[in-house]
Amino acid sequence: MRTLLKKYFYHSLLIINVFLFLLLKDTIYLAYLTPILLLSSLFVIIFAEKKYPKILKWGEVKKDIKLDVFYTLVSGIGVGHITKITISGLLIWLGEKLSKILDFSLFPHSINIFFQILFYLLIVEFFSYWLHRLSHNQKKLWLFHEIHHSPNKMWSLNVSRSHPIDILYRLILPLMIVFFLGIKEDVLSLYLVITGVVSFLQHSNLELETKRLNYFFATPILHHWHHSSEKNKAQNNFGHVLIIYDLIFGTYYLPNINEQECKDVGVKNSKVPKDFIDQLKYPFKEINKL
Repeated sequence: MRTLLKKYFYHSLLIINVFLFLLLKDTIYLAYLTPILLLSSLFVIIFAEKKYPKILKWGEVKKDIKLDVFYTLVSGIGVGHITKITISGLLIWLGEKLSKILDFSLFPHSINIFFQILFYLLIVEFFSYWLHRLSHNQKKLWLFHEIHHSPNKMWSLNVSRSHPIDILYRLILPLMIVFFLGIKEDVLSLYLVITGVVSFLQHSNLELETKRLNYFFATPILHHWHHSSEKNKAQNNFGHVLIIYDLIFGTYYLPNINEQECKDVGVKNSKVPKDFIDQLKYPFKEINKL
């Protein structure tokens, strides 16, 4: 079973979610369908992590659950998902109005939905790449982003361990792109499903074989190296869903053809506190010291 999980879990989970979305998008309200698929995927991944952990010490999550649940509710669902659904809904409406007024749309609505997703991904990922890279190199932005890198283990639930300001900072441009391109709701919802599942998998404590996908997607093995406790290695693999811009701009990192795994993650000598409220205050306190 572990071998099957290793070989097929990553691909299968993505394909199943895309298939179910396309099957159900006309029968279930998209604002409900998207979280249903994401939460179902998260529970499946957590079950797999519990049963077949890649690194045993990362499987010891009892002390982390409370904090990660708080972040999932506040940053993941609260700031992240609700903002995406509500604000993007408004921006989609405004974008459609703008397209009608101008009698022109920048988004290729007539092509297959998969090519529409690819088109949107290529644009959004470009900006996401540079925003993410900037958050590692600009001191004030790093203080907010550091919270995401502070855990010393990787597991699916700590994907949302991000300061709300960090979440908002990285949402602004993608949401504005929705407006200017005049993207449709079904395309955006499928994008959210794909990015959500990819994000859960990136943080998962599972041994997943991705091989050639490592040169197209920001796979778990690449993202784990991005969370490396060695700063020079963590300054790589900034892609959120696609890894193409890391390849183009020279920040792609995968040690060798044997796909060596990263086993030590976190931030060395980090001052990030353990308490949820203290973590929310942390960046502001540190900025005042600069």
